[in-house]
Amino acid sequence: MKRHLLSNLKLKGNIILGFSISFMTWMSCASISQPTGGPKDSIPPSIISSTPKDQSIDFTGDRIKLTFDEWVQLNNPTKEMIITPDLGGKVMTKLKGKSVEIRFLQPLDSNTTYTINFQNSIQDVTEKNSLSLNQETFSFSTGNYLDSIVASGESRDILTDKEVKNTVIALYRANDTLTIFNDRPYYFTKIREEKDRPQRTPRRRGVEIPEEKGGKFKIPNLKAGEYFVYAFNDANENLKYDPQTEGIGFLVDPIRIDSNIYDLDIPLVLMDERELEIQKAVASGPYFQIGFNKYIDTFNIKSDRSLIYNLLSDNKTIQFYNLDSLGEEDSIKLEVFAMDSLTNKTDSTLYMKFRESRRKPAELEESFDPGKRKYITHNFKAEYSFSKPLKEVITDSIFFYYDSLNTIEITEEDLTFNNTRNHVTLEKNIELDTILYDSIPITEFNKVLLYGGRGAFVTIENDSSSEIQKAFTFAKEELVGSLAGSITTEEPNYIIQLLNAKYELYDQQYNGEEYFFRDLDPGEYRIRIIVDKNGNGRWDPGNILTKTPPEPVYFFKDKVIVRANWEIGNINLDF
Repeated sequence: MKRHLLSNLKLKGNIILGFSISFMTWMSCASISQPTGGPKDSIPPSIISSTPKDQSIDFTGDRIKLTFDEWVQLNNPTKEMIITPDLGGKVMTKLKGKSVEIRFLQPLDSNTTYTINFQNSIQDVTEKNSLSLNQETFSFSTGNYLDSIVASGESRDILTDKEVKNTVIALYRANDTLTIFNDRPYYFTKIREEKDRPQRTPRRRGVEIPEEKGGKFKIPNLKAGEYFVYAFNDANENLKYDPQTEGIGFLVDPIRIDSNIYDLDIPLVLMDERELEIQKAVASGPYFQIGFNKYIDTFNIKSDRSLIYNLLSDNKTIQFYNLDSLGEEDSIKLEVFAMDSLTNKTDSTLYMKFRESRRKPAELEESFDPGKRKYITHNFKAEYSFSKPLKEVITDSIFFYYDSLNTIEITEEDLTFNNTRNHVTLEKNIELDTILYDSIPITEFNKVLLYGGRGAFVTIENDSSSEIQKAFTFAKEELVGSLAGSITTEEPNYIIQLLNAKYELYDQQYNGEEYFFRDLDPGEYRIRIIVDKNGNGRWDPGNILTKTPPEPVYFFKDKVIVRANWEIGNINLDF
C-alpha cells in the first residue's frame, strides 16, 4: 500500500497478523508464602544458568532447565508461554524451587530453531514480577546454526486504529495444507496488552510525550521461506480462527521471508465469513417470519401479492404482516434474495402461510436519534426508527417550537423513508433569520424544542407513536468551531469522516478537493479516511474466503482539538 506524507499529516494504513500457543502443563511445587515487611520488590527474577545455554546449536535433548536467582512461580504457562515453531501443546512444565523444567513430549524437528517466549509465565513469588525484556525469550537449534530472521510490524482494529485484545499473529508455510480455520499456525506470537508492557518513563513537567500506540509485534528466529500471514483476536485461545466471533486480518498473497521485515501492517476486521442461509420460515403468532443465520445487509422480496414487511431490529429476521386476514389455506409464493456485508448471497423460493392466532400484536418499539451533536445546526438531521412499518405521518404534529409566535413547520419534503417505511430521516435546513421577529434579537434565540405529538406516526397495525420533546441549543459562532483542509489523492472515491472521542461517527463528506466541517461541538476528534474502491458509498470489510482485502482506511496521525469560536484550517490530507 503506497503511503504519502505531508508536513502536517501522517496517514497510517492498517493490516493485521496474529499468534499464540497452548501446552499441557504439569506443575509440582511446594507451598511458598510471601515474606512480610520490608521494601517492595521491583526487581524481576533473572536466569543465572540454563541447560542448554541460550542460543545453543546442535541440541538433541528433550527438555530445557532454567535456574533463577530467587524463588519463582508458574503463572498459567499453557496460555502465557509461547514456543515456535508450534509443538501442538505437547509440552510439560515443571517447577522445583528456583528452577523451571520444560519437557518436550514429541521429537523436535531437525535443523530447526526453536524460540520460547516466556511472557508472564514465570514470576517471582513476592510481587509477581515477570522476567525482564532481555531475558523474555530463549532460543536453541537442533541444527548447526540459528535461524535469525525477524518479522515485525503492527496490527490494530482497522476502524478505530486501536489495539485489539488477544490478537495472534500467525504464519503458515505456503506449501502446507494447513488452514487458519482448522489448524494451529507454524509460527505465531501474541500482541501483549498495554497493561503487560513495561511502563514508560514518566513525563517530565512541561514535556509532552507522544501517545504510544499498542498493537506492535515481533517474531524472531524465523526460517527462510514463503508464508501466509494472518492476524486474529483469539478470544477462545485455541489458536484457530473462529469467524463468527473473532476479527481477522490477512495479507492476500504469501510473502517470501529471506531477510528481516520490519513493516508488516495488518488491519484487523470483524467479519463473519459463514455462508448466508435461511434458518427458519415459519408463522409466529399473527406474523410470518424469515430468519437468517447472520446479519443481512440488503434484501428483496418478490411476490404476485402486495405484501407488507420489514427487517426487525436483530437485523436477521424479516417479518410479514397479515393485513388481509389470510387463513391457513392461503399460500403465497415468495422469492427471497438477501446479501450480507461481505456480499455473501442467498436466493430462495418458499411459500408463506399465516395461521390463526390469539396472540396479540407485538408492542411497538420506537427510538429517536438526534445525532451526536450537542448544538442544533443550520442543517438539522435526526432519525426515527420503528419496529413496524408506518402507514401515516401527521406532519402537523411535528415542529420546532420557540414560543407561540415562533415555530418551524415540518413538511413531507423534510422526511425520507426507507423501503419498508419503518425508518424515517428528518432533515431540515433552518435559517434563523426567516423565523425570528424583529422584536427578538437572534442572540436571545437560544433554546428551541423539537416536538412530536403522540400519534404523529401511525403504524400499519394502528399503533400510535409516543410524544417526543427534545430541547436543543442553537450553534452560535461563539459556541462552536470548525475544521477544514485540502485533499490530495489519486483515488476517485473516498469518504472523509470525523469521529468524536468515543470513535462514533460525527460527520462525513464524500470526495471533493477540500473538506469543511462546521458548527462542531468543542472537544476531541479523529479524522478517518475510507477509500471507497468500489464506489458504493460505504466501507466494505473484504472477505478472507475470496482473498478480497478490506477497503483501505487511514487515520490522521494526531487527535484534533476543536475549541469554541475557533477555526482550524490547513489540516491537509494526502493519501
